[in-house]
Amino acid sequence: MHKILNFLIIVLLKSTKGAEYMEANMKLDNFRFDVNVIQTRHKGDVTDCAVKCTSRLDCLSIQYRDSTQTCRMFDTIFLTSDGASYENGWRYYLKTGGICPPHFTFTAIDGLCFHDGGELRRDAGVKYCAKVGSSLILVSSANIEFFLESILDRVTPSYSGAKSAYIQGQWNSTHWLDDDGQELQYTNWEGGTNNPGPSRIYNIKIKQSSGGYYWKEATSGNDYGSKSETFVVNADFDDFALNGETLETFQSSWDSECVLRCSVRDECLSLQYNSPTGECRLLHDVYVTRSFGVEDKKWRYFQKTGGVCPPQFTLYAEEHTCFHYAGLLSVPMGTDYCRNLNASLIPIQSERMQGFLASIVGKMDSDVKSAYIQGTFNTTHWVLDNQQLLPFTHWGPGEPRLQNPGFVNIKVNKVSGNYYWQTARGLRSLRHVFCGIIV
Repeated sequence: MHKILNFLIIVLLKSTKGAEYMEANMKLDNFRFDVNVIQTRHKGDVTDCAVKCTSRLDCLSIQYRDSTQTCRMFDTIFLTSDGASYENGWRYYLKTGGICPPHFTFTAIDGLCFHDGGELRRDAGVKYCAKVGSSLILVSSANIEFFLESILDRVTPSYSGAKSAYIQGQWNSTHWLDDDGQELQYTNWEGGTNNPGPSRIYNIKIKQSSGGYYWKEATSGNDYGSKSETFVVNADFDDFALNGETLETFQSSWDSECVLRCSVRDECLSLQYNSPTGECRLLHDVYVTRSFGVEDKKWRYFQKTGGVCPPQFTLYAEEHTCFHYAGLLSVPMGTDYCRNLNASLIPIQSERMQGFLASIVGKMDSDVKSAYIQGTFNTTHWVLDNQQLLPFTHWGPGEPRLQNPGFVNIKVNKVSGNYYWQTARGLRSLRHVFCGIIV
């Protein structure tokens, strides 16, 4: 029994002009992309590069290398480092916002706003889209089809062994319909048409085949675990053996057994499976970058999400907290991102949760070793978002600094080898952001 995972694309249309952001994707640090370059500049800083991109509708993302002051603008979006060349110093940024909601990119292709939802089963993907006020992408034209295919061309094949993405559309026993109940006006079935018959109910995915990309009938994939948990494959960790807190190591003929063993253990947050050797490692750890690993072929990393948590969130059962890594963001950007997932900046309510978050930040392959957490000063006390007093604090030397009391967020920062809390006045600085939900 194999789990079907596909790249999930989200679409939302919106016409109100708003602020545009450049969101850094640290997973793509030190990789240089050489395709779909629309302009290269060799002067100015990263802000100049970003401003030039925002002035062009065809610029969807940028790369900047500080040591050479090199700016590259792209008319596409990169989700993984597949096809890139390693070169130290590059950082990749995705343009979001503007006439689209936060974290969506305006493609200027038939009004399409685009957001990558990761690898999910279809049912989990639909729920994820709904939580951000959106839906699966509606491929309503050849232009959108080509855009989606070009992105899939540059990603690691999904767990089913092919490059594929769930899209909007369902067979109602007589016709293929979109989410509004309207018959699909554009299709790209292999062979031209598809009529499954009156007794079959199917969804749609775009899938790569020997002749190119075509639409295929799709199910929702297998559901592991009694609480609808989803194990999301992170292809960035392929061929890396991760050195973390291992709960159990055993031999298994199938990855499905490895997944099931993890799903019944609350303390298991992720796993690795090596298909040639059959070795399974259950981990009490979550990885965002692969800095704490060594190259070792055929390993694949799975992170447990869902269950009692929303899609894309992982349960840290010891503290009844669902958490999700949002990326390197400012406080306003991080707050908006978490709010769109019906969450908030992660609250730290115990020493154990403090240590857990510090361990994740400490393993990141990043010069930034700090994270924003929930907490503001209301001129008299430090409080959570619900205005209750902080149940736990871990202030560093000389903290908190309140010469000018006001609304000051907290960051967890590394000081002399240890992680402490510090007041964060520069709320526009980019730091790691985790969204949290107490369950």
